Amino acid sequence: MANAKPAATLLILLTLLACLAGVVSVTGESAAGSFGFVIDGYLVTGTLSQGVIGHGGEVHMLMSIEQTVSSQYGPIQVVGSGTWAGETDYHSFSGAITGVAGTIQACVVFYCETGDFTGSGTWSGSMTWSSGGGVQGSGIFQGTLTLTGQQVTTSSSTGQQSTAISSSGPVAISGNWTDSFLA
Repeated sequence: MANAKPAATLLILLTLLACLAGVVSVTGESAAGSFGFVIDGYLVTGTLSQGVIGHGGEVHMLMSIEQTVSSQYGPIQVVGSGTWAGETDYHSFSGAITGVAGTIQACVVFYCETGDFTGSGTWSGSMTWSSGGGVQGSGIFQGTLTLTGQQVTTSSSTGQQSTAISSSGPVAISGNWTDSFLA
């Protein structure tokens, strides 16, 4: 019976919020979520922030990437952003990833090459609720990044060339995501 009180309070609060016109915001205070994928053998991670669940179950999150990946050739800096939008039935999520744009800069010794990328994809997942942790979402995503620019190549002492980062054409990506939404 003691556990029924928080559940009943949550149910009443949700009912009141659903009756209100407009948007019901469930927003994290800071970058509360993350996502990650592997490209050319390097792990790229980013953040999901400003998660909103609107009236009717519309979901909106902003993604950002600002990471420097260490490689055997030198640092690779990845900077980008995009939007994750979709819907929830308050048990599961699904949606599209749009407006993805950014840059990749690879530096080898004293030479740096920059390429741009754009992308899109889809995402899905499940939602859990807890009295101590608020709303938590997690799942998978997949998409395509289209990279433009030149390849960064290096020469070894034996004269063989190798590519530090391949930066042209479409690249399929997939990974996992998680985000916390605070009420």
